[in-house]
Amino acid sequence: KERNFDNHDDCEQNGLGQKSFDSVEEVVRKRVIRTRKSKRREQRTRSAFIFAGLLSLACNAALLVLVISPFNEVVDKSNDLFLETQDLVDDIDSNIHTIAASRENATRIVQSNVFDIVSFCPNITESEPLESELAGLTETVSVEFHEVDDSIKKRLNRVNNTFIRVQDGMNRIQQAIDTASEYLWLGPAFIVATSFTVTFALFGVGMAMKENMQPCHQRGMTYLVLPLLISVFVACCATAVAASVGVMVTGDACVGYGSPDRVILAALEMKNFSKSSDEYLFAESYTGGCTTAEPTEALWELRNTVESTIATIWYHMSNVDSVGREKLSQQCGKDITVLVEGARDLANILTNVRKVLTDTTETLRCDEIHPLYVKAVQDTLCTDVASGAAWTFMMFFF
Repeated sequence: KERNFDNHDDCEQNGLGQKSFDSVEEVVRKRVIRTRKSKRREQRTRSAFIFAGLLSLACNAALLVLVISPFNEVVDKSNDLFLETQDLVDDIDSNIHTIAASRENATRIVQSNVFDIVSFCPNITESEPLESELAGLTETVSVEFHEVDDSIKKRLNRVNNTFIRVQDGMNRIQQAIDTASEYLWLGPAFIVATSFTVTFALFGVGMAMKENMQPCHQRGMTYLVLPLLISVFVACCATAVAASVGVMVTGDACVGYGSPDRVILAALEMKNFSKSSDEYLFAESYTGGCTTAEPTEALWELRNTVESTIATIWYHMSNVDSVGREKLSQQCGKDITVLVEGARDLANILTNVRKVLTDTTETLRCDEIHPLYVKAVQDTLCTDVASGAAWTFMMFFF
């Protein structure tokens, strides 16, 4: 510009002075405009970064309140629910073992005593009362007991097989709860690390806005904070994708397929469980709000059969006592005390079996199990877990 002024006369003589001067002013003006636009862009960028950083900090706080704390409560509730269910399963397992031991004792009594009236009493044809009373007792012991014992064995085997699968599922649930509890600290740790990273980035942006950024600070922002921000971005994207999958799965299981009840029954059908199997009948009743047939009806019928056998044994023993043991022993030709005492022991054992069957039936009633299902599936999975996954997706998306 000075050179243009110094050569003003020469330029005017050549007709170029004013034109060159105007072009220089135009260049300067454009550079000033570009500089102002660049500063405005930088200001907008920094403002947007500050807004995003503050939003990230707010989302971290919301994650602690809406996701992490409720998830801790879900884990605690799941532990309590698991322990409650495990106590129930242990009670059923204990009852099954008790009945099995009682069956062994009863079988030992029957096999150790001669309950065949023909082989036991050599004088059976000489006394009608002897035949009618002892024959009824020995027939009850030798015939009806074996029928009842076979029914108990078959029914308990089916119940035991069902609860073996239940126990296997409980073990897997326990492993999942233990794993979740073990890595539960990762959520708060990630939130704290993200908050520190965003805070450092906001500090750097503030220094840049004041134009007070030192070279060492610039290198720290470039080689430390920026890579951390990129890592946080990638982690947030991955978590948001995982949470979206969780939202879709829980939504499909709890709402999209109709209800979690249908999902459970469909899963059993996929595992080739027929609709008449114990597993399917138990699941259908427990998940359906007890609207179908009570799944313990077969156990209750078995309990009634055992009770009927007990009543028959005591009836015949009463008849034996009414006739008189000494008289029957003389007419039998052999002391019948061992037979009567064996029948009494058998009746006592069957009484214990009846009590255990009654306890098992009451424990497995639908109105006892259905509340556990509601807590585990509808309250925990379809409410707490689903809402937690939805909040996680929204917070990490932002």
